Amino acid sequence: MKELELIKKYYGERTAHKCRELFPTILEEEGKLFSIINENFGHTHFLIDDLENDIFAGHFKNYIYNLIDDNSKMVTTDKTPFELMDEAGYTLFECKSEEDIQKFKKYYAEKEELCTFRTNRLKTAYVFFAVKKNVEDIKREDFTFPSREDFYGTSVISIQFSRGDNNILSIKNRYNHIVENPDATFSNNLDNIIPGLTDSFEKEFSLNITNRCETDFLSHFKYKRSLDNKFYKYNIESDNVYYGPNNVVISNDKIKEEYLDKSRYIVMDNFVLDLKEKKFVFGESYLTDDFRTFFEKKKFSKIEVIKEGKEKRIIFTFGNNRKVFIIIDKTGQIVEYKNKYIKKISNYFMKFNRKLRNLEIPNIEIIGNEFMRSNNELKSFSAPKLISIGKDFMRFNFSLATLELPNLEIIDDGFLIPNNVLEEINLPNVKIIKNDFMLKNSVIKHIFLPKVKKIGNFFLHNCKTVSYIEMPNVQYISDDFIANNANLKSISLPNLISVGRNFISENVNIEQFYMPNLEIIDAGFLLKNRCLQEIKLPKSTKIGDYFLKYNQIIKKIYIPLLIECGSNFLCSNIELDEFIAPQLEIIGHNFMCYNNKLEKFEAPNLEQVNTNFLICNTTLKYLSLPKLTSLPDRFLENNQVVVLNIPNASKAGVFCLLNHPEKDKIMIKLK
Repeated sequence: MKELELIKKYYGERTAHKCRELFPTILEEEGKLFSIINENFGHTHFLIDDLENDIFAGHFKNYIYNLIDDNSKMVTTDKTPFELMDEAGYTLFECKSEEDIQKFKKYYAEKEELCTFRTNRLKTAYVFFAVKKNVEDIKREDFTFPSREDFYGTSVISIQFSRGDNNILSIKNRYNHIVENPDATFSNNLDNIIPGLTDSFEKEFSLNITNRCETDFLSHFKYKRSLDNKFYKYNIESDNVYYGPNNVVISNDKIKEEYLDKSRYIVMDNFVLDLKEKKFVFGESYLTDDFRTFFEKKKFSKIEVIKEGKEKRIIFTFGNNRKVFIIIDKTGQIVEYKNKYIKKISNYFMKFNRKLRNLEIPNIEIIGNEFMRSNNELKSFSAPKLISIGKDFMRFNFSLATLELPNLEIIDDGFLIPNNVLEEINLPNVKIIKNDFMLKNSVIKHIFLPKVKKIGNFFLHNCKTVSYIEMPNVQYISDDFIANNANLKSISLPNLISVGRNFISENVNIEQFYMPNLEIIDAGFLLKNRCLQEIKLPKSTKIGDYFLKYNQIIKKIYIPLLIECGSNFLCSNIELDEFIAPQLEIIGHNFMCYNNKLEKFEAPNLEQVNTNFLICNTTLKYLSLPKLTSLPDRFLENNQVVVLNIPNASKAGVFCLLNHPEKDKIMIKLK
């Protein structure tokens, strides 16, 4: 069949075989299938790589059939886009000036701003913004693990159409590059927001929307439609420029024809190498990383390109026969990088690369923010001289199994989140760790940080596998330290002075606890622990809310210097039978309520107590609060205390001493 021969010629033999399998009916009409594919997809032999999965092959099949009768399936309407978006819960704005566009920048978190805010987008596109009516109630901090169509990502969207005869649609996400394919929100189908919206936009603004029936296939495998009305596969999008196989670079929806000369140019990741001028062509992206900076500063005497199977090895020679090596795969993505001459990397180093499998930079000493941020292929990394790293180091790397950083001292926010392979981490010289260290790691078991002194928020938060931690010198720990871990049974932090909120909260299995120098404890400390029977805090003076709430077996507690504790202190503990707090002055609500074994409580310096003090304790025999001046609501409700020493109390609240056998006598005395 001549048609299959054409598909084979321009899209590869395997694609031709797959088309024969998927489209036997269309193939009966000679020339029809090739015409459809040729009109909608640029010539490439990589299409078949995306059709090997049966699910996505089905999506592709549906897409091709939808193209045949697309217009007949489109929902029509007489309503305007503004009316339809109002029904969908949005307020729609048309931007007619640069000032109009800048008004929406306030909705975007730092580092998540659209590139629309940095360019004169109105020259090349019609720009709209749609804002959810309840946008103020949708907070970025509530979405620790973003997904493209979640409530935050779609609460502010930019709907943009390229100018010209054919108007290419892009629906841009509020997360921007934090999620996959942010410029294809709702699969770039307006009817996925509300039916009829495509037809409405076309009528209201005289548009000819060319990608009205995009599918998950095009979104998942990254296809971009250019002004020639064809889709081209791309690897990386940076600042509205798309870089793909076969040297295809699409800027402002137009293919840059000059780069198609493969004898002169090599497109790798989001970089273009000019072999004739012996330098990289930069300027398409606003981001500057030290991959780029290193090559900008060097004058190369020779650049060699050696074909190795389906890959290419590129050797850069400069100076006194110094060499740097890069290997790219068949699609133009960098898979290896070797450079022993680089000592400092600033921000965004290969931020968009996803395929690097080998990285050798043995003399690196300082690394900035977002190093290898999107890579998910690198399995091992060693940097023996590295001292400091910035934010989001190897964030979204799911494959790193070996990490050797023996001289690292400072770790900034977002280190290795989330990693699903690394089981043990040894950082012998690290002294400072900031926020989100290995957040939501699913397999880490052992942590060795012998010199760390300060730890930020969410350290190993939601890591459910860690069983051993060695941090003998840590002094300050912020919020959510190892919260939601169910595997840790013992912890010893002998020099710890202060902890933040939710310290090892939701861990039910801690049995041994040693923190002799701990002074300040914030809310949620060991919340819901079920196994700790004894706790000694000889230097603690201040404790926040929910201290050891729901621990039901603790029998001994020693906090001799405690001055202040928050609400729900030891609430719902059923085993503690004695608590003496000679320095206690301030307590919160629900103090030790629902404790069923406490027999003795002394607090000689306590002058005021709050609601629900020791309610539903049926075993208390001796209570001494000599400085207490008033009894709050529900004071000792349902309690049978025998000896009550409160000589200075003068008034009582509602339900005070309810069901106490001596209530009437005590209340008369108070009056």
